[in-house]
Amino acid sequence: MKKIVTLYSFLSLIFFILLLQCAHRIPPTGGPEDTTPPKVLKVSPPSGTLNHPLNKKISFTFSEWIEPRNAKKSVTLFPPPPGGFSIEVNGRTCAITPKEAFVDSTTYHICFSSGLTDYRTVGLQGSYNYFFSTGASIDSGMITGCIIASKESKQQPKVALYRIDGDTLLDSTLLFLPSYLVQTDSLGIFTFKHIRKGSYCLVALQDKDNNNRITPGEALFLPQTKTFILNREAGPFLLFPSTSDTLSNRIDSVRAISPKLITCAWKQDFVDYENNELSQWSVISLDSTAKDPEIEALMEVRNSTICALKLKDTLTTGSYALIRNISHRYSLPPKQSKKDSTIKIGAKVADTIRFNGTTETDTILPKITGTKPGNNAPVNTPITISWSEPVRSLSSSCIATDTTGDTVHLHIDTVYSMVTTLVPQKNFRPGKEYNCTLPFELFVDMTNNQPAPILKPLKNDSTQMDTTKSVTITFTILPLKKICMSISGGANCLEPNNNRIWQFKPLRTKDSYVSFDSAGHFRFDSIPAFKGTIAYFVDSSKIDSSYTPGRLFPWLKPEPFYSFEEDTIEARANWDIEGISVPACTPFIESRSKLPPKANADTTTANPSE
Repeated sequence: MKKIVTLYSFLSLIFFILLLQCAHRIPPTGGPEDTTPPKVLKVSPPSGTLNHPLNKKISFTFSEWIEPRNAKKSVTLFPPPPGGFSIEVNGRTCAITPKEAFVDSTTYHICFSSGLTDYRTVGLQGSYNYFFSTGASIDSGMITGCIIASKESKQQPKVALYRIDGDTLLDSTLLFLPSYLVQTDSLGIFTFKHIRKGSYCLVALQDKDNNNRITPGEALFLPQTKTFILNREAGPFLLFPSTSDTLSNRIDSVRAISPKLITCAWKQDFVDYENNELSQWSVISLDSTAKDPEIEALMEVRNSTICALKLKDTLTTGSYALIRNISHRYSLPPKQSKKDSTIKIGAKVADTIRFNGTTETDTILPKITGTKPGNNAPVNTPITISWSEPVRSLSSSCIATDTTGDTVHLHIDTVYSMVTTLVPQKNFRPGKEYNCTLPFELFVDMTNNQPAPILKPLKNDSTQMDTTKSVTITFTILPLKKICMSISGGANCLEPNNNRIWQFKPLRTKDSYVSFDSAGHFRFDSIPAFKGTIAYFVDSSKIDSSYTPGRLFPWLKPEPFYSFEEDTIEARANWDIEGISVPACTPFIESRSKLPPKANADTTTANPSE
């Protein structure tokens, strides 16, 4: 009897172990490393199916078992069906079912990204796309393009396509799930197929959190036009780096610094002065007996989050409100709508900040907080003076003198700025020490105060202070043995462009050196001896010869930027390097050949609603 019980216990143990192995699927151990990516072997119903039942699931069979968690993160279904959809993974199959029902007469896209893996974490070789329709036809529109971005990013961006209901793009539309979504290939190429005709907005995102929507802080890429109309084919579109803050630039605080001047501090840099109409602004008195002051001008402040409003009328010590009407429109998420269309709630938003007026004049004097350059500066280095508050120069020129008496004329921008920049009109001499002395009477703040005098101890009596009403900037220039004489080159196929600016960017530094375009060519003279790369951008803003990325809210189109990081150039000391050829004519490099030709003018309509 004991033997029978023992045998029964042994068989029960074996059965329990086998049951555990079946219940917990784990990667097999041993044998050669698995490097074969999974493939889709069968789909039910097949891709291109018409009149698909509104509640029927779609089933995908793969060549091997797939990892469930990665599969659920890597699958997208667009347009999003009402109520969403569920994903069920069982071994080699993956089934997708709408939680409510698909919409009738709609073309749907299902995409598995390269994040789908087998149990050995080997991913799909590129994304897999599947299409079906709940109606009698499949949409035939196609959109192509390429993301022009730095090669430093290892994650392939996703491209989001937002359908526009009506004539105006609601800003809040871009905060929800897009109408369509695809992933780029390793070269940045993307293609939307089977898209419905209509108006769209195109945005690319890095999507590190894998939520398929725009998230502040993630890399963002925008085209040159905000919206376009798709009839049959559109593109190819080029998308360039942009800022990803999804919030409008709002006023953070307002302060009256004199009876006729108020300053506004923004959440972020305010650079779009040209498109900012004075009619958007108003100041009202919260005292019913006082007059509403009229605004005379919006004053630009460079390198700052501050702007200023000059008033025609004098403020009192009462309370006021500054109002700025923002022409952004919003909607509720589609799933909260009674129908498929979104609900519009209001045409404009008013940015309103309360502040107290003043009858006192501004007595706070601006102070210098820093100067540049220091030692071993490049031969064409600008001189900068940083201030405690916005200051402008009353003169547009000054000079710097070396120890031998040789002078270099400097140009000064006369716009209010937190940083005054003095640009040399010729190169400084290598290895020389320069001095630039600027009297404080050349500078004023927004209420015409001159900078505060600098107090220094007297040389003969440290207990006494010397009052200096000027600033002297002393710096040295790189010696000749550390300077590359010139680097020149370009691309013969580029047409001349007065707004094109070339950059030489030394490796492992944040510095860059610029050259203005000459018939598609560049020449960098007397730059530090470094290894670096060549890039160019089209300076459409024409503010300070620096690159301006695009912005989502308020919309600002990106400046085209092309970086040729594949080729490292060594700027050798005492050398003239000539004949450098950059692949500027094929900004996609080898990917250009994969893009379809540009669509005819009658099939793509661009609407740069900026």
